[in-house]
Amino acid sequence: MDKSVAIMQPYLFPYLGYFQLIQHVDHFVFFDTAQYIRRGWINRNRILLDGQPYTFTLPVVKAPRDTTIANMQIMDDPKSVNKLLQTIHRAYRDAPYFAEVYPLVEAVFLSTEHNLCRRIVNHFQQITSYLDFNTTMTLASEIETDTVENAENRILAMCETLDATTYINPWNGQHLYTAKKFLDRGIHLGFLEMQVEPYPQGDTDFVSHLSMLDVLMNCSVSEVHGLLSKYRILFVSELEQKNT
Repeated sequence: MDKSVAIMQPYLFPYLGYFQLIQHVDHFVFFDTAQYIRRGWINRNRILLDGQPYTFTLPVVKAPRDTTIANMQIMDDPKSVNKLLQTIHRAYRDAPYFAEVYPLVEAVFLSTEHNLCRRIVNHFQQITSYLDFNTTMTLASEIETDTVENAENRILAMCETLDATTYINPWNGQHLYTAKKFLDRGIHLGFLEMQVEPYPQGDTDFVSHLSMLDVLMNCSVSEVHGLLSKYRILFVSELEQKNT
């Protein structure tokens, strides 16, 4: 039986393309055993505030550079969290689906869960439930059994553990993988390319690749599903033909 898998680091309210990937595959794995990247996008993202992109951050406790995502802790800083919620409230209080979505945002940011990865996974469970996804989601730490060097080899090992026949990655990750390694193990390697489709954002010019929060605040569930369908999957063989 064919089985598609995607493995990605967990991000806080990531952009639409991340959710397209979750929706497309049978099994989505949060790569929590990867190293936490400082000043990356794991605990921050962008919303639209006063017509301009604005970066928000969920503060985390300082940790050694080699700390894994699974071991990162959220800073106990109610003042920063309340300020963040006030900013999101101001940015989207007039958005058409604010009443439906803001309680979800509050639940995420006011959670008593201090482990960063668990907090993020919990918010994915809430959003995918809101959007009625049926993808299976697990943590890499739940399925990685052996210490394997190199992220690509670790992903291959997880794919084999999950009996994957297809591995899908975002479009901009093509340089990270060696197609032959996957094909030699009977795994088709494909890449998802999001097709940018403008949606209403109030009175401002459209800004793409913002946090999924922006999509949810401005679009109904059915409209979100329409946007989620705007992508294509290209497999390595098709990419090779395209580039010749």
